[in-house]
Amino acid sequence: HPPVPKVALVGCDTPRRHRSWAVMAALAVLAMALSACSSNAERTAVCDRSLGLEYEFSAINQTLDDIALASPQQLANTFAVTLATLTTLFDLGPSSLRSDFDLLLDVYTSLATSLEATDWNGEVAVSDPIVIQARAGLISNDVVEARDAVRSYAFNNCSAELGGDIGQFQGTATTLPNPAVPDEN
Repeated sequence: HPPVPKVALVGCDTPRRHRSWAVMAALAVLAMALSACSSNAERTAVCDRSLGLEYEFSAINQTLDDIALASPQQLANTFAVTLATLTTLFDLGPSSLRSDFDLLLDVYTSLATSLEATDWNGEVAVSDPIVIQARAGLISNDVVEARDAVRSYAFNNCSAELGGDIGQFQGTATTLPNPAVPDEN
């Protein structure tokens, strides 16, 4: 038998190379599609919860301002809701905000733990040094920047504006007729 020319071997190998490149290209397209779906799901997670998170941050601030008057149930519930939202956003939110959600979750968990140590008693918590130290963490530069990063992401990626006309009905204003007033007979 005569030796097989190298050209013939290269020719036989070429369809395999084309198939492997085609498979790699298909995998790359699939990875990009999954990444797009993933980023869409991450964006949706933040958009669906960002307005609620703003309300929760506001509720915590208001509760802490009047902590001596807050009931144990009010304190515990306010933190439970906020921590659940932050945990969900840490798990489902975009990786670009993961460190921000982690920081926020740590700070609010620390504060909740210090309040829980007082049995959620606002009158005790108002002068408790551990609670006071944990509250100070809420106004640190890192925490303010983390909240701003979440707000900025929501502003740039979600259709709802934070701090806008929340609770306003959409549509055209109309005037309803006066109610029928029965006779006094």
